Amino acid sequence: MPISRSTVLWGHVLTSVVSNAISIIVIILAALIMGIRSSAGVMSRLVVAGILILFTLALTRIAALAELSAKTVEGASVFSYLLIFLPFISSAFVPTESMPKIEAPK
Repeated sequence: MPISRSTVLWGHVLTSVVSNAISIIVIILAALIMGIRSSAGVMSRLVVAGILILFTLALTRIAALAELSAKTVEGASVFSYLLIFLPFISSAFVPTESMPKIEAPK
């Protein structure tokens, strides 16, 4: 079946974004079931959801481009390992005193 190579790539990227969006929804529902509440408004929550989706889209596109330029499967998977550890680096530069306090449910 004649299809464009970019169609397969975009299919992979959009599938990743959709699966990550479902994961975010499951995590939020689990937090609500456990009793975690936020004082943020609806607009703030939508902005955060949009940022998460754009971040996922950007990282998936970067990974797809790197995987296309890799010469072997092992070379492509090594780049993905580097992206997995990227979110863990960010919390090292934020002082915990600046984070909001979360009250336990009563």
